[in-house]
Amino acid sequence: MGLFTDTITLYNHKTDDTYQRTVIKGVQYRRKAEKTVISDGKINLADVVTVTIPDTAECSRQYVCKKDFRNVKDTASYWTLDAGGNLDIIIQGEINQEITEEYRLKHLKADYDCVTLASVADNRNRDRLKHIKVVCK
Repeated sequence: MGLFTDTITLYNHKTDDTYQRTVIKGVQYRRKAEKTVISDGKINLADVVTVTIPDTAECSRQYVCKKDFRNVKDTASYWTLDAGGNLDIIIQGEINQEITEEYRLKHLKADYDCVTLASVADNRNRDRLKHIKVVCK
């Protein structure tokens, strides 16, 4: 059994305020509870999701950096990971639901366990295990 057997569905927010859905197979999806102590001494538990996307992951689109994704006129051939603005969404598994005028982001969040990108680390320049690490909350 390999490490990269999970599938995610990524919803990229586009500059025209629409979303593009991309399914990525062959990733590692890990959820854990992160415990922090607040200033008044109370303990706060929050779910943190880490997704590792190896260079060998299966996807019908090509990865580009967020700057290039914003500047491309037709994004149909590309996907990106943008933690800025808290607008890109990841769901574990393959989801076929598109976000439309009738089915909005609030409906998607009500129907599925969505996480928002918090940080992205591009490690594709390494000698071994070229990957992108995404932390979501």
